[in-house]
Amino acid sequence: MRERASIALAGTALALCAFGMLGPLSAISVAILLLCFAGLLNLRALLRNSWQVRPLWFAIPFAIIAISVFVNWGIHRDHDSYLMAMMLVVMLLCYLLGTVFGRKILWAFLPAAAVQAVAIIVQYATDPHRYLSGLTYYAHIHVPLMLLAALFAPRRWRPLLLGIALAVSILSGSEEWLPGIVAIALIMLLTMDFNRRVLLTAAPVAVVLLVVICTGTGSILYPKLTQERFSSADEVLKMRDEVYAEAYWEWGESPLTMAFGTGPDYALGGGSIHNAPLKVTHDLGLWAGLAWLGMTFWLSVRSRYRYAFAIIFALSLIDNYFWTYLFPWYFCLLGIAAVDRARDDRIFGHPDPEPVPVHAASHWTQLKEEI
Repeated sequence: MRERASIALAGTALALCAFGMLGPLSAISVAILLLCFAGLLNLRALLRNSWQVRPLWFAIPFAIIAISVFVNWGIHRDHDSYLMAMMLVVMLLCYLLGTVFGRKILWAFLPAAAVQAVAIIVQYATDPHRYLSGLTYYAHIHVPLMLLAALFAPRRWRPLLLGIALAVSILSGSEEWLPGIVAIALIMLLTMDFNRRVLLTAAPVAVVLLVVICTGTGSILYPKLTQERFSSADEVLKMRDEVYAEAYWEWGESPLTMAFGTGPDYALGGGSIHNAPLKVTHDLGLWAGLAWLGMTFWLSVRSRYRYAFAIIFALSLIDNYFWTYLFPWYFCLLGIAAVDRARDDRIFGHPDPEPVPVHAASHWTQLKEEI
């Protein structure tokens, strides 16, 4: 009973991260509270699983990030630095929850993605000339929500759900489906994960593209997106360049800021750093940025969840939400990847051979796998 309650709380919390605001409250604040309650309900299991922090691909980068957080805290002693130190504890909590509950903690992704998809389709049917974000408060977060929900769905439904997720993302006018589909295609080619079931993914995408082109909204929706937000695509790039230049100037002001960052800063020149590795580097320094980037890239190539981490890696190059609003997703997935050796990474083809059980391997074999 306690385990089910914890899974219900944690899953609800992860789904809430995608919705931004709950009336006057920030959804991420409510999500963190629910995650803390889930952790308290299973405190003994979390402590028992604390040894799972030892996989080297997680332990070393997390230690670098933690050191950078506390050094930054000691240097600045401001509100944002204290908040970052508290977030570090939540990051570790999310990781441990992932090690304890595994994929079950993601149960709410699919219903949340379904709600978002229906909301976007309704918005498109009623007013296709405006930017469509479903029920999310922050732009583009519906894209990783729907893509990850499809990837963690039951195997038989993954190709079709992935196609629907991509189709709805196209329909929303968000350009972030492009790096997502590139990441998926690269993993498909690297792992030879394709067969005729690819048609189940391609069919919804083709139908939506045909609808958008035939209705004439294709030439309106995407230009309208950039015009409504920043007047033109050139202005978007110019504004991002100005933010990046300001962030680089602050970060390179001294060797100390280069090593340990300038402290969390969520508004530079009226904008934000739309790149997660650069955001981490600006906030916590070069070593933390390289640690985050290296860990994410390693998992997108070597883990059992290559598709999920490849999408995270690709989207993180054009936005920062996996370090800000969606950081609980990221660290829960790290925990799942640390313990889940199920052969279910593939979308279209046959799964990988069953791996050697962890308990049957020697200590040195386990250490090699962790590296």
